[in-house]
Amino acid sequence: MAGWSEQKRDRVEAAIYAFLSKCFINSKDKGRICLGEHLYDGQMQFITTVFDALEEDIHDIYVLKARQLGISTITRALMAFYLGIHDGLKGALVFDTAPHKESARKELVTLIKNLPPSLKFPEVQGTGSGNRESLTLANESTMLFMSAGVKESKSSGTLGRSEGLTTAHMSEICSYDNPVGIKALEQSFSEEHPNRLYIRESTARGYNSWKTMWDRARADPHHCKCLFLGWWSKPSQMIPRDHLDFQLYGLSPPTPEEEVRIKAVRDQYNRVITPEQLAWIRKKVNPEVNEENDSAVDEDDTIMLAEQAWTEEEAWQQSGSVFFASSDLTDLTNKYASRNYKPYMFIAGEEFADMKIYK
Repeated sequence: MAGWSEQKRDRVEAAIYAFLSKCFINSKDKGRICLGEHLYDGQMQFITTVFDALEEDIHDIYVLKARQLGISTITRALMAFYLGIHDGLKGALVFDTAPHKESARKELVTLIKNLPPSLKFPEVQGTGSGNRESLTLANESTMLFMSAGVKESKSSGTLGRSEGLTTAHMSEICSYDNPVGIKALEQSFSEEHPNRLYIRESTARGYNSWKTMWDRARADPHHCKCLFLGWWSKPSQMIPRDHLDFQLYGLSPPTPEEEVRIKAVRDQYNRVITPEQLAWIRKKVNPEVNEENDSAVDEDDTIMLAEQAWTEEEAWQQSGSVFFASSDLTDLTNKYASRNYKPYMFIAGEEFADMKIYK
């Protein structure tokens, strides 16, 4: 089956930007803003990636990201737009917890109701508080709101069961502890609809089911499109030279470790890290960095390193040992581990030589 034509791609891509120019949200940093007037580089790169994929007849999008890049927000707006321009679609927004699910529904209802009549966007039907699980538009397209849960339970496998979904957005998959539910949900996805679209986005948070999904997607470029967005993809994450903090964090030249990371970003993503950006990441991750202390990241702070990753490889941090540095564990895992690993258990004795190892 062929992907979208170039004409359709151009028409719909132009339409999403026109839609975003009329969307208003309450942002963390700036209060009420027009979404289309405050798009970040990473958000626009995400939109381009989605339409590149559809033109190539690829319908599964995977986004590995740093924190606070606005990808969840832009994806929700994109999914609302997508249902609005395609009649009769059924979609789902899936979150880790019920409160996040309810918050997203309120956000989307408010966003759509505030669109100007001139846009002729389908209205939300039945916006009363009685229905917290779905949102239906006048064109008969429906958005379901689901929570995957942060722990596995007896009802895990019911996620998405009996639902046929043409579109879905699975947000912050790293927080799901529900592999059975995810598999059940994916069984409800269409394999034929020409406008099907499934977006999975999350930060990394260690070696988990999201890492397995990401690796499988990377290995299947004919059916999956993968996008990594590092902390540097948000232009506001920098410290101006005339700011006092630049004197504290921006004057020291890059350390050898920072040079390696700067080169990796340039080579892999064609991005040049500016001194202003370097000052920001130093303050965010390791304010102690200077000429005497040349470690750009505290090796023990694997959470911060993963959530503000420079590269895809750096996002996946192996942790959990008090004996070995997390960077060494991560390097060894990336080098030797695979989905076909063989697990062993050990029983320690009185002396080291007494230790027993079993498959």
